[in-house]
Formats: sequence, structure tokens, C-alpha cells
Amino acid sequence: MAGKRIAGLIAGLVLALAPAAQAGSVEVDLRTLSAAQLQGLASELAAQGLDDQALAVAEHLLLRDPKDALGHYIVALVTLRHGATALARPAARLSFRAADTDRQHYEAARIAGKVAVADQRWVQAQYWARQTIQFAPDPARREIAVGDFRHLRAISPLAWSLRMGLRPSNNVNGGADERLSVIDGYDAVGYLSEDAMALPGVVGTINLDASYRIAAGKGQETRLGLSTYLRAVDLEGSPTRQYFTPDGQPGPVETIPNCDYSGASFGLDLRHSRRIGRYGLAAKISAGQSWDSGDPSYGYTGLDLSLGHSRGR
Repeated sequence: MAGKRIAGLIAGLVLALAPAAQAGSVEVDLRTLSAAQLQGLASELAAQGLDDQALAVAEHLLLRDPKDALGHYIVALVTLRHGATALARPAARLSFRAADTDRQHYEAARIAGKVAVADQRWVQAQYWARQTIQFAPDPARREIAVGDFRHLRAISPLAWSLRMGLRPSNNVNGGADERLSVIDGYDAVGYLSEDAMALPGVVGTINLDASYRIAAGKGQETRLGLSTYLRAVDLEGSPTRQYFTPDGQPGPVETIPNCDYSGASFGLDLRHSRRIGRYGLAAKISAGQSWDSGDPSYGYTGLDLSLGHSRGR
């Protein structure tokens, strides 16, 4: 069933893209060729720009094996040439998924990245650029891939970074190591509660920073940004605490909840930068809110101004 759908798709593409058959061309019965011969023929036809014939060979490849990486690659390559990115996009993705070697992954990622650039899908383009870096078959191609990735980051209106952490700790709450609390200058000795002691556990954090360019001109740009920070803990075991009433009577014993040591913050900002000759001026207006243990902690607003000077010639 999948093979019939693929055959129907490619047949439609051949009819849409094919010019009249060139006079004097040699007819070949594709059914008599091996998979390797079909792959070589499809590559050669595509390299010569014979798109309709290349798609016809790709059809036979995919009818024999719907997971043929080169067959999907040829479909992506040809349809991209003709601006049919809606067809090229899944074909490139399937080619990457079916790839067996680093070189196949590299070529599939390159064509997928070109499709994303054609559609101005900058996040996807950067993702595929990362894949070309990972699967580059030699240092020279890797250097080119790194340059492509940096260029995409520069022209993309969206810039973002995501950092995640997960680590064990013997003191997730910043507690004390000793039960007794001695204050210099006082004779009294304090006795710390369980939740004031160092508690072991696991700490997880997520930090997301993103900005989007909403306006740009010669030597200037304006970006809208956001920042998000999340912190969660998983306490080891089930630590408990017990508070005392004002008259000195012990209260009930309760389990210390993980959320007591959680935290979060969220902020928005508007940034504008401008270059005037050798000087760079930047301004940022920001506002946000912070939470501790699920309760609002503090809000903030701010205005930052900076001026830089380049000593270049």
C-alpha cells in the first residue's frame, strides 16, 4: 500500500515536471536493473538536470524499497529545484531517517536544510545545520557546515538558548551542617529544625532565553525577548519536620514537600541596539516575576543602557 502511494506521488510529479522526451534518448527497462544500478542511474540523471527521468528511477527504487535513502533524496532534490518544498520537506526527512552512513546522513541533512531555508523556517534550518556538523564526512565539510550554522544564526530573526541540568546534591536547600545554632555575643543556643538542616536530593533546572527580531535596519535592530528559569528538587527519602507552638508544645510531624525548595522566574524585555560610527549604543527595558515554593517572591522592572566604542581602523 505504501509503495502504491509513493508510486502515485512520483508519477504525478513526473507528469507535472517532465518536458517532452528528448529525441534520440535510449529507453531502458528499469525492471531489469539492480538496486545499485538504479541508484547510480538516478544520481547521474539528477546531476545532469534530467529531473523527470530521475524521478522515474526514484519511483522504481521506492517501489522496491520504501526506505531507500537515495530514492527519497532524489525526490527531495528534484522537487526542491522546482519549488515544491511541501513535497521536498518530508522526502528529505525520510532520506535522513533511512540513511545508513555518515555521508548519507550528511547529504540528507544538507538538502533538508536547504528546504528549510527556502521556506524561511530558521529554527529547522539551524537544526539541520547541526546535523551536517555532526555527520560531516571530513574536516573540510565540517568547517563549511559550521560556517553555515553561524550564518543561519546571524540571519535568523529568532535566537534562543536552552540549558538543562540534573545533579545530585547533599544540600539542596542550603541548610546548615550542625543542629546547634550559636550566635556570637549571646549565651542562648538555638536548635535548628529539620528543614533548616542540609537535605540531600536531586536538583533539576531549566533555563530558556529567547529573543525575536521585530525590526531591523542599517546598523540597528530591535528584539523582543523572554527568559524563563525553573528549579525543582526531589528530596532523598521522606524527610520530616516538627514545629513548636508559641507555648512550647510540639506540633504535628509532617513530611517536607519537594515544592518547598522549587523556584521559578519569568521575564520579558525589549532591546534596541544601534551602531553610530565607531560607537555602539544598546538599551533594554525589562520586567519580570520570581516565585519561591510556589508563592510570589518579588517582581522587578529595569532599564539598562550601555555604550561601547570600537578602536578599529
